[in-house]
Amino acid sequence: MKYLIYSLFLVGFVATFAACDKKDDDDHEEHEFHVHIMSPDSTDKHVGDTIHIHVEFENESGGEVDEVNVEIKNKEDGTVIYSAPASSHVHEESGLYEHHDDIILDVEAHTNWILTAKVWSGHDDDADQVSSTVEFHVHP
Repeated sequence: MKYLIYSLFLVGFVATFAACDKKDDDDHEEHEFHVHIMSPDSTDKHVGDTIHIHVEFENESGGEVDEVNVEIKNKEDGTVIYSAPASSHVHEESGLYEHHDDIILDVEAHTNWILTAKVWSGHDDDADQVSSTVEFHVHP
């Protein structure tokens, strides 16, 4: 009798953990992120130009756009002149988040810049992160 009770307890214990693992697998959402940099483009710019930043972040699997970042940095020395939004957590449940902003290029002439836009879920150590870049040169 003891053996039967012990066996039933063990089977119930294993079944409980197996059910929890199955639930965790079902709760894991697949993401199909895309980043579309609409502006700026890769044409040369000039010191003092105002450029419009327009980036679309999309989750084509229908889930939310959770974390985003847009950054402009000097290609040679890594100096960051723009990083937005202030909080990367946008939590846009519609699956589409658009970032718009304007920046004046108050930088040295004859420098190369790279705009990087990233989207990720904020889970799984950013393993699902997707990014896109645009490079441009700034003249006097």
